[in-house]
Amino acid sequence: MGRRSYNSKYYNSNKDMKIKEIKLYPLKSIVKPFASATGWKRSRETILIEIINDDGLSGWGEAMGPLYSVVKAIEEDLSPIIINQDPLDNGVLWEKMQIKKYKGTPPGAIGGIDIALWDLKGKILNIPVYKLLGGCFSKKIQPYATALFYHANEEENNLELFEKEARRLLDLNFKAIKMKVGFGIKHDIKRVNKLRGIVGEDFPIMVDANQSYDFSSALELGKVLDELGVIWFEEPLQWISIAAYRELSNRLQLLIAGGEVENNLMGFFEIIKQRAVQIIQPDPIFCGGITPCQHIASLAKASQVAFYPHCFGNIVSLFAGIHLTAGYSHYANWMPIERPILFEWDTTDNPLKEIVIQSIPEIKNGYIDVPREPGLGVEINRAVLKKYLA
Repeated sequence: MGRRSYNSKYYNSNKDMKIKEIKLYPLKSIVKPFASATGWKRSRETILIEIINDDGLSGWGEAMGPLYSVVKAIEEDLSPIIINQDPLDNGVLWEKMQIKKYKGTPPGAIGGIDIALWDLKGKILNIPVYKLLGGCFSKKIQPYATALFYHANEEENNLELFEKEARRLLDLNFKAIKMKVGFGIKHDIKRVNKLRGIVGEDFPIMVDANQSYDFSSALELGKVLDELGVIWFEEPLQWISIAAYRELSNRLQLLIAGGEVENNLMGFFEIIKQRAVQIIQPDPIFCGGITPCQHIASLAKASQVAFYPHCFGNIVSLFAGIHLTAGYSHYANWMPIERPILFEWDTTDNPLKEIVIQSIPEIKNGYIDVPREPGLGVEINRAVLKKYLA
């Protein structure tokens, strides 16, 4: 990443720092409807979290879940754990928050606070989060487009809008695409065939079924996806079915991916230990933050399972995912030729991301640079927050 000075004007080992305040910004914006196998999406909503220490320095995080429930949980359950504590003790604070999770506090609330603490810690020490994670293993990160959701009248218009969107993604210089399936085997095959015809036989395609199929249907579709050269089949089955995931993995050539809905370290341990997936995808918000992602990454590394964080619909968490991806080895330390590392990039309509973040990493020739600013490197446009408050 080049030489740079990380001398901090905020950190003094002789001074006890304290978290002074937590501010919450529940945001919502209406969008043109689109659908995955889980149903229709008609709005984008999230909760930004600002944690402020006694020097006035802010760390930003992001929580997700039912807006009212998450806000209430942070205000009543988590804030008392955090206020007046040292922000550098983020690991200790995460463990304390786990007690609240076992009693019903949404994991997405804990994840939002944990992300904000990592951002604040980086700013206090004046270093990027990837430095806190051990350094930058991957200077070259290749975002893949999460796209091609189901739209109204898709079957009637013979996939014209589908083709238009696919070609738009190519114009944006994406070098890999993850598309949605789960709309019936026949229609799924038609969609994947269409995309393969547009992008060519060597272009990386992944599919995401959002847990929509039973075992026999997933196996039937998976065999066709194998023939079409699909790289991975994401969450084809209900996530709780570890044995079924393991058997499906054994009977298909393409890779099986999943983990975005898991929020318990023991759950990640079991799915990785049993080799039920070849790619594990913890979501930095829903699994409880950057802290547990470190543990999951270690489990994955020890078991030879690929680690690709899930990142959809995110604002601040987008940056958390970038730092987690850059700060994980991906077995690159002994590779004589640096290989690109894939990272999920939501391409659906999300006014909150486009307006609230002042500087989104730019995709250049199919790649993004890892932010080098202290913390996560995210800048929030405070002027527009009030406009989208839910």
